[in-house]
Amino acid sequence: MRSYLPAVVDASRVTGSPVAGTPAGTVVVRAAGLRVQGVTVTAGGQVPSAGELAVFCRPVVTAPAVVRRDGTVLADGWLPDFVRLGELERYLGDGVIEAAVDAALTDGRLRPRQRRRIMSYPLVIRLMIAMTLMPDASYREALRGVAGLLADIPFTRAWHVPTGKWSRTGGCRSRRR
Repeated sequence: MRSYLPAVVDASRVTGSPVAGTPAGTVVVRAAGLRVQGVTVTAGGQVPSAGELAVFCRPVVTAPAVVRRDGTVLADGWLPDFVRLGELERYLGDGVIEAAVDAALTDGRLRPRQRRRIMSYPLVIRLMIAMTLMPDASYREALRGVAGLLADIPFTRAWHVPTGKWSRTGGCRSRRR
């Protein structure tokens, strides 16, 4: 069994990578071209023929596309605006975390941000919830878990898992003193 279409086999390897078979990038498909047939979604309404190689992937995010001059396709947005807690957040209710942040800003319990930070207020709340569910994880591990596959999406506004500040003794300080 092969896991790649022949045309992308060479592109799916990173030169010098210690991990063979590292995926080349993200599959981008026009949302308007997707067709639902039973439990399967196909692109362009075309079902592969029996024995034909097919790429299987799961949707990570739906966002407007930005196409650069070099042909690179990016998702228009910023990762913290797309992060959700899955089933847990569906149980809480859609938009509850954002409403709590808006109320705290209105009441003066939070200061309005003067510039875009790597961590939005709703992302920080989601991170705190995740850290209670993952008590042995560092904040970086919990944040990687919250960001999930979204961290692999090329967004127009760059994002990365924040790093800790290192002291001279070699220890990581997770917060300022």
